[in-house]
Amino acid sequence: MASILFPPWKSNRHQLISWWKMQKFSATMFLEAIQVFEQASIIGMSIDKTKSVPEAELMASRDGISILANSCYRLGFYMSAKYAFALCSDIWEDRTMTYDEYGERLSVLSQRIRDEADMELFLHVSPERSESYEQREPIFGQVVADKYPSVAYDIAEAGKCLALDRSTACVFHLMRTLESGLKSLSRALGIPYAPSWESHLKQINEKVTMKHKKKGIKWRRDESFFKEIAGNLTAIKIAWRNPTMHIVRVYTLEEADDIFRTTRTFMQRMASRFSD
Repeated sequence: MASILFPPWKSNRHQLISWWKMQKFSATMFLEAIQVFEQASIIGMSIDKTKSVPEAELMASRDGISILANSCYRLGFYMSAKYAFALCSDIWEDRTMTYDEYGERLSVLSQRIRDEADMELFLHVSPERSESYEQREPIFGQVVADKYPSVAYDIAEAGKCLALDRSTACVFHLMRTLESGLKSLSRALGIPYAPSWESHLKQINEKVTMKHKKKGIKWRRDESFFKEIAGNLTAIKIAWRNPTMHIVRVYTLEEADDIFRTTRTFMQRMASRFSD
């Protein structure tokens, strides 16, 4: 027998809605819900509408409606789900219902589902983009996640925006992510404070171009790395950061894809040496 989930309707409904709305929507689940409804509707058909539905058929139908109720709830059809849960309860408590009454109840449920479906907007994420949205693993890798927890939100949002074809929003979150790498490089170079990217990079480049004889042993060993990173950040500032933050341009999905991969590679290099 299928179990029925009776939702805590009087609990914090806004939290419930927020949580359920973010769950993965499967077209298969929707098709299964329709199939269950069709099977229940067949039971509701009879030439003699005054006859009672046999208890075995009624209870079997109840199991199907409980599945439909849970599917409606997960789809965000809350009034339909509530009505379906109530129908399940009535069947369980009474166990006697005429074909006429049962058919009428199914008709009401069908109309509620139609009405709520008309009010919902479903967005499709293609299979090749689904991982960027669901993110079962850190999308920049575990090392970056461990070393730069301060930008976990922006990295995750960049992936979701990419999956939903919100290209410019994706780049915006990537530029916020790169700022953490910029600041960690500044700390490694002994730069205590800078109010902007421009100020950070100016001080970083002053350190990088310092006369060789004034640099310590560690500096001499890592000089090429620091120069390369500083050059990358300067190029990023000119090509992407400034145009994005100052509302100069928008990005195509292909451009956002390129910037996403570049940012991931850059943060992985940073995480190999630095952290928040």
